[in-house]
Formats: sequence, structure tokens, C-alpha cells
Amino acid sequence: MTADGIGVAGDYGSLATYADAAHYDRRYRLRKQDVAWYVARAAALGGPILECGVGSGRIALALARAGHDVVGVDLSAPMLTRLSSLSPALRCEPCRQGA
Repeated sequence: MTADGIGVAGDYGSLATYADAAHYDRRYRLRKQDVAWYVARAAALGGPILECGVGSGRIALALARAGHDVVGVDLSAPMLTRLSSLSPALRCEPCRQGA
């Protein structure tokens, strides 16, 4: 099955979280430990950075705020729309896989 604006991957139940980017952001807003780890790794290794499955940019935006150039790829149009609205001044370029 597919959800509107989302590529083919699994059943709709697993995709529903990604169809509503604001819901995803609320659900994962407190997860910060992994973000800190990625920012630390990027600082150690440098960039540019490609994030596959960027979603609404939970990790990519933190990387961009830390000064890294980030390109994010995702299947979900709603998530990429949310990312674009959150990152106009940051160096984070979203692009949709297959588009």
C-alpha cells in the first residue's frame, strides 16, 4: 500500500507516522541523545553530510545548526515539506527520492 505523498515501503500502518510530520515531530521531540551523537560524529569527521531518511530534519537540522552542509533524502513528501519550512536559513537541502 502507499500513503499519499509517500513511497512504497511496508504497510500503511507503518507509514502513517510519516504522513503527518507535525505528529512525528511531537512524538520524537524528546529524543535528543542520538542527535547529540550524530552532531559529535560530524564534528569529528567533517562533512558534507548526506542523511538518507531525513524525515522532518530532527537530526539534519541539528547538524546544519552546527555548521555542516547537509543534504537530506526521503520518500515522504509531507516530511520534506515540513523540513523545508523549518530550514530556509540553514544549509540543509531536502530532496525526494525518485523525484
